Amino acid sequence: SDSRGIVWQGKSVTGPTPRGASLAESLPRTGSALMFLSDEGGIFPSDIWNSEILREHRIDVLRRQERLNLCTWGQRQRDVIERAAPELGPGLLVTGNPRFDLCKPEFAWVDAEPAVDRRNDYLPYILINTRFSNVVHANGYQGQFEMFTKQEFASQQQWFSLWRKDANEFVDFVFLIKELASRFTTHTIVIRPHPSESSDFYRAAFAAFRNVVVDRSENITYWIRKAALVVHNNCTTGIEAVLAGRPVLHFLPRGNSPADMEVAREAGLASTTVESALAAAERMLHGEAAPHAWSDDAKGAISNLTGPSIPGLVDATLRGGPEQNLLA
Repeated sequence: SDSRGIVWQGKSVTGPTPRGASLAESLPRTGSALMFLSDEGGIFPSDIWNSEILREHRIDVLRRQERLNLCTWGQRQRDVIERAAPELGPGLLVTGNPRFDLCKPEFAWVDAEPAVDRRNDYLPYILINTRFSNVVHANGYQGQFEMFTKQEFASQQQWFSLWRKDANEFVDFVFLIKELASRFTTHTIVIRPHPSESSDFYRAAFAAFRNVVVDRSENITYWIRKAALVVHNNCTTGIEAVLAGRPVLHFLPRGNSPADMEVAREAGLASTTVESALAAAERMLHGEAAPHAWSDDAKGAISNLTGPSIPGLVDATLRGGPEQNLLA
C-alpha cells in the first residue's frame, strides 16, 4: 500500500490489510492501477451461480473503485456483474483464466519432467480427484460445518441440502474407487484429495489395496498429463483434464442436480451408476474416448473453452479497459 505508480495483479485485493483498508481501496490513492482476476471466478453450484459470482468478487467493495480493471473468466460473469454494478462496466474485461491455458498440451513444457519423476513408479495409472471436504474435512467431520457457519456461504437450508448431496455421492464414489482398484489390477489408482480433505481417511480406507496410493504432491497438471484416465465428481480438475486431452470420466451417482458445479458438471463422460462407470472406464482405457463438446453456457462461463486467455491478459495489462490506461 506504500507503492507508487504500480500495476497490481493479484488474487486477494478486497480483504482487509494490517492497516485496515483493502488493497482495492488503498492502491488507487497512490496513483496505482488495479487489475483483479478472481481465482474462483466461475465454478459454483448452478442454482446459486449468480449470487456466488457477486459474493466471490466482493462487488460491494470493488464498485467503489475508480481505477479498476476487473477481469472475468467469461461473458456470463461479466453480464452478472454489470447488471449488479453498471458503473463497473467500462473496466470489465473478459479474459478467461490462464490456469486453463496452461493445461493444454502445447503448454506441457511448463510441467517439465523432474529428474525424479514420481509418476513413473505408478504407470499406468488412473487419477482419482476427490472433493468431499463437506464430508471428510481435514479439520474433522465438523470442520466444514464450522467454516460455513462463520462465513455464511449460503442459507442453512442450502448448506444442509449440499451436505446431504455430497455425503450420498461420497459413499458411492469411495465404492467406485474400490471397484476400479479391484477390476483394473494392472493400473495404479492414484487418489489426489482436495487440499481441504483428510488424506488420512483415504489412506485408511484403501490400506489393504496394493495398487492404491494417496498422493497430493506436485501440481495437478503434473498428474493429469500422464494419466490413462481421470475420474472426478463436479471437480475443476475434470475441466483441466479435458483441456489437457486426457480421457475423463465424470461420476454422478445421483444424476444431474441444480447443485452441480457449473462447467465442471460437463467435464467428461457422465455415468450415474458404478456399473456404467466401470464399463465406461473399460472403454476409455482401450482408447474409445469420444471427442468432447461444451455447451454454450459452459463457453460463456469460461472463455478458455473457445480460445486462449494469456494473450488477452497481456493486452489487458498493457492497455487496460476502454476508458482506462493501466500504465497511466
